[in-house]
Amino acid sequence: MKKFAAVMLLFILLLSCGEDPSSPPTEEGYPTPSILQAEFTGGWEPDTGLREMAWEATLEWTECPDADFAAYEVFRSTRPGIADDSTGADLLYTTVTPADTQYVDHYGDFDAAHYYVIRTADTRGNGSWSNEECVAVSPESWYGPPDQIVQTIQVGAGPAGICCLPSGDYVYAACYYSQQVYVIETVAHTVVTAVPVSGNPRHVACDPAGLYVYVSDISGDAVQAINTSTNVVEWTIEVGADPAGLCHHPYEDVLYVACYGDDEVFVVDPGTASVSDTITVGSGPWGVTVLPSGDYAYVSSRLDGTVSVIRTSDNTVVATIDTGGDPKGLCSVAAGNYVWVADYSGDDVVVIDTGGQSVCGSFAAYGGVSELIELPEEQFVCSTCYTADAIGAMDEPGEAFICLIDAGLRPFDLCSTPSGDFVYVTASYDAEVVVLRY
Repeated sequence: MKKFAAVMLLFILLLSCGEDPSSPPTEEGYPTPSILQAEFTGGWEPDTGLREMAWEATLEWTECPDADFAAYEVFRSTRPGIADDSTGADLLYTTVTPADTQYVDHYGDFDAAHYYVIRTADTRGNGSWSNEECVAVSPESWYGPPDQIVQTIQVGAGPAGICCLPSGDYVYAACYYSQQVYVIETVAHTVVTAVPVSGNPRHVACDPAGLYVYVSDISGDAVQAINTSTNVVEWTIEVGADPAGLCHHPYEDVLYVACYGDDEVFVVDPGTASVSDTITVGSGPWGVTVLPSGDYAYVSSRLDGTVSVIRTSDNTVVATIDTGGDPKGLCSVAAGNYVWVADYSGDDVVVIDTGGQSVCGSFAAYGGVSELIELPEEQFVCSTCYTADAIGAMDEPGEAFICLIDAGLRPFDLCSTPSGDFVYVTASYDAEVVVLRY
């Protein structure tokens, strides 16, 4: 589907419905015309489970250098030839700022061609037209986050943490009440086995090679290791109270476990099945992520609204970042340049600049935003929206919440295949794993 979408997008961008984007001629006494470029930059067909659709065409044009510049006017029509007859065109936008040379149109239609042109006006009332650009979108075209539920998979009671092996072949879903970890193959989306575990499994994580899946047991205050070649629990070790999120280092054989009840991160050596270190962090640590470089681990602490930054070379907390609210899940974004943090109580996503180890922004989310993942190709971030019974799609470049997509009752966690073809969501009240196409 992604390959088809990419081909369609390339077709759209190459399609020329208007003039070549070279500089239009300038008539004597008229303002210098702009050169316009327009392209389809986001949107997808509404389908079952999609609550909002987003259609987006981005227009950019060259700046008018004239001293007597007065305004730009953005026109759109479903027919070409706006400059010859603008009576049937819609005036979308007017700006009097010369450097304001971008406009995003959110109100187009699928299965249609949209023609755009810029009129530049001067203080004498004269106007010049740019070249005309066409954005043609087929009914099948889409360029966005997961948009359709393709399957629901019955699993045990209380599905919680979920992860996909690096190979993309299998997904592991921990079921809190049934005390099992369900193994799902990703071709037909079927359960191949259920691995019995002790206690109440909450979160899961795998090592970079996919040899083991690690499970945090909240009632047993332990971490268990499932050998993925045999799907048998190979070892169990005790950690701190109420272990929640856990994350494996991308290069070293080290596992970081956030222990909610002890205000500590336990550092586990899987090779020796032992705890090698403990790190004191904020109150009520919940989520852990390690940057792709492996240099730092970030831990969200729900009870004091902070994120602790751990230098992994010596397991030292080098910064404590105040995010406020109730920070739960977090994920590395844009090759580790940022960490996004889900504020469950405030329905915000807080953006941390990992270079300065400080908050650089935030944006509004919706519906009890909880756990976060970055989808492949750094296009979108998805979150579980626990109280909305949905997942949320967020535009990574624009740092904006786009839409909600139905994903079962009380979604707890989510993961994607490495290829990005599918997203898997644990619907904790439905005893299901919901599969969405990407």
